[in-house]
Amino acid sequence: MDYNPICLFPETTTSNGSALLKFKRGAFIGMRTVRPVIARINKRMIMPAYDAIEFFPLLIMYYSSLCVYNLKLTIMPEFTPTEWMLRTHKDKSPEGNDWEIFGECVREAMGRHGNFILDTRLIRDKLAYEAFMCGHVDELTIDG
Repeated sequence: MDYNPICLFPETTTSNGSALLKFKRGAFIGMRTVRPVIARINKRMIMPAYDAIEFFPLLIMYYSSLCVYNLKLTIMPEFTPTEWMLRTHKDKSPEGNDWEIFGECVREAMGRHGNFILDTRLIRDKLAYEAFMCGHVDELTIDG
């Protein structure tokens, strides 16, 4: 049966454009062919990501900045999981999850192609940082 393409964001968040966080399982658990796409927005005064500022103040600053933003999409070739890949890269998943091995292989390919740092921090650390920077909490604990 043929399926229509679907667009997923496996990091489930945004970053400053220099790193790739670990991917979530949603895009990979079905072990189907994926087509990675890298989206880059040129560096400007205000980046359209709300990591350290709440959404509405960011929206006001974003639309008040009189500049042009350019989006560059890099569409990579399709990536299909294989038994050889799962055997060769089994060290990428401590629990031995096939989807995690597949996701890490895609992330590494995207990292090499897009010249990204492969960040190993968890998304909960990023969310804790965001809450601290937005003033929702008074202290921050990262990595335990």
